[in-house]
Amino acid sequence: MKVKKEFGEGPIFIATNYIWWFLVGNFYFWLLNMPMLLVVLGIISTVGSDNTLLFIITLLPMAPALTALLSSMGKIIREKDINMTKEFFKAYKTNFVESIIFGFFQVIILGVLYFDRAYFAATSSAAILQIVILVMAMIFLAIINFYILPIVSRFYLKKMQIVKLSIFYFFRRIHVAAAALGILYLLWTISLKGGSIILLFSASILCYIVMLFHTNTLNEIEARLQPEDTNGLDA
Repeated sequence: MKVKKEFGEGPIFIATNYIWWFLVGNFYFWLLNMPMLLVVLGIISTVGSDNTLLFIITLLPMAPALTALLSSMGKIIREKDINMTKEFFKAYKTNFVESIIFGFFQVIILGVLYFDRAYFAATSSAAILQIVILVMAMIFLAIINFYILPIVSRFYLKKMQIVKLSIFYFFRRIHVAAAALGILYLLWTISLKGGSIILLFSASILCYIVMLFHTNTLNEIEARLQPEDTNGLDA
């Protein structure tokens, strides 16, 4: 029994499990975001050189996929064990509608800003300013997703409750946003310098660290809620 326990709990066994979970979770995440990847790689494009609008549209599937990956990483943190395929798609199905609604509104916001940029570029000299605003909006929405979607992945709440909690914790625990941006920059830098293998784990690494930073946040929210308000994914 001792040998069996050591085999099942040794550092090599645990490390192998984490590598496998991260690899599989990352694969499912990018598989569900294949349209965006095809646009980024230039395989799918629109007439002309500006694929920004097409890119914005292909961001829509990211919200439910990101929620599923965040949920899976959160379960790894809590339970140290997971059936990645089962839990990922369970979370994807459970949170799909809620996530896609938030993703839809964000795509609408970015779409409106894009058309504003195109309009002002044709009628004024403020094109650079409009581009800066669009980029800043993309960055902000990307950051706020790392507050909204972890909450969606754990709790059944009204949409305005989720938004209010996300804004509250954004200002209260802004270090999570700073960490997410720092990790994104680090992963991007490593991949540009030839560390392409990091792309096999990048999304999982990011989501794992975000959920790790949000441990106290989610526990605090859970303590304020009745048992029936929780998502049910923790069972």
